[in-house]
Amino acid sequence: MASFIHKHNRGILFAFVLNIVFLGFSNYYLDNFFSWNDPIILEPLSSSESARFWHYFAFAQIVSIGILVVQCHEFIIYKRNSLSIVLVPSLAVKIINTIIYFLAVVIAIKLVFHQSLGAILAASGVLGLVLGFALRGLVSDLFSGIAMSLDGNIRANDWLFFNLKGTQIKAKLVEFNWRAARFIDEDNNLILVPNSELSTLMVINYSRPNPILQHTAQINLDINYDTSQVLRILKNSLSKAIKDKIILDTPAPSVLLTKLSEKSSTYDFVFSMPPNKGKNLGVDAVIKNCLDFLKFSNIYVNNHSTHPEINNLKDLTIQQKNIINTLYNSLFSKLNINELYEMSLKVNYAHYSQSDHLIKRGDSDTSMMIMCTGNADVVIHVDGNPLTVNSLWPGDYFGEMSLFTGEPRSADIIATSETKVIVITKEAIAGILESNHSLVTEIANMISSRLKLNESNREQLANASNKDSGSKPNFLVGLIKNFFNL
Repeated sequence: MASFIHKHNRGILFAFVLNIVFLGFSNYYLDNFFSWNDPIILEPLSSSESARFWHYFAFAQIVSIGILVVQCHEFIIYKRNSLSIVLVPSLAVKIINTIIYFLAVVIAIKLVFHQSLGAILAASGVLGLVLGFALRGLVSDLFSGIAMSLDGNIRANDWLFFNLKGTQIKAKLVEFNWRAARFIDEDNNLILVPNSELSTLMVINYSRPNPILQHTAQINLDINYDTSQVLRILKNSLSKAIKDKIILDTPAPSVLLTKLSEKSSTYDFVFSMPPNKGKNLGVDAVIKNCLDFLKFSNIYVNNHSTHPEINNLKDLTIQQKNIINTLYNSLFSKLNINELYEMSLKVNYAHYSQSDHLIKRGDSDTSMMIMCTGNADVVIHVDGNPLTVNSLWPGDYFGEMSLFTGEPRSADIIATSETKVIVITKEAIAGILESNHSLVTEIANMISSRLKLNESNREQLANASNKDSGSKPNFLVGLIKNFFNL
């Protein structure tokens, strides 16, 4: 925006200085500010050469006045658009500028060369007819663009949906030009559509009459789940959807228990999305967040998220079942049911209050955590100042580098709400790695992928990611084997 303002400032300054030069030169030689009045002979030019010089000079002076008017007009429109919701179409601005330049040229011809204004307009009219016939496609695009620019149903920055020659397009309108409408789609691709073609299409405007689209979603859960816990989890999932910019924070989304039956509880969501998000995309993302968050709190809509063999184990406590299912739904999904059971005997839940440190930078404890409920921020320090580089939600795991390689903690993890995690220590995984060496390679590949993602998003978060070899799977396999004495 600043460069745009500077562009207009430079344009006005250039036009102003140009006019001052013309006025000063004219006043110095002619004792008046307008060079088309009583020109004099300039030595060493002849009278005919002097007359020709003053003709060209006067013509340029009038055109420079037109340039100044155009620059002032563009600046006024820019200031008006910056203060108003309804924007002046850029095509209308360009047409007005063209008219100003045309009038400047016509006036210059009339005053300097003393031609009849009627003859000039007649000649330009004939020329316009000839060009209009020769460029009738361009003329059609031009007038279609003018008509759509004046139509209040479509404005710049509106998100539109239309079908163009079998291709479905959803994109934001940037502006109407002489020839085509410019769009930017969700992937930031530029799309040009001829104005005359766009004017014949059926267009859905997602931004009007209301730029905020309200949607609803619904899930059903077993009646035995604690309602207050479910509502807390579902509200947290909506917070993540806001953080991911899937839904809007204003108006605030809501989730309510709307129906109770003998076997189930029905929860309804109400949330709003910006016009560039399709309904299905938003609803699907919200439902996915909810199901994931519920799953890691061991609340299931169906049994797809539970281990298929968990019922084969006898005398399991509810906590052991919940831990086994959480491990199964995280990075330990490749472990068999007996290995998961063995781990469940050695891991525990930990609870944290808001602002508590789950992990402190520089600590050397060897454990990792899986987030079950709540959320937390990943904080690093840059030049001594804390910087939040990521947020963690139910289902996210962290601290794996310390667990598997013994490296010190590279960031602070701070709870931003009441949070419950599963803590996995070196002792809980050591026996499984000793009997299942293939798991080492899988874990190394997993850590390598995580480090590559961290390198692109937050290079300073993990010390190992700052080394060229530190994120390679083979290098990590060696670290893990060495740390566990395998």
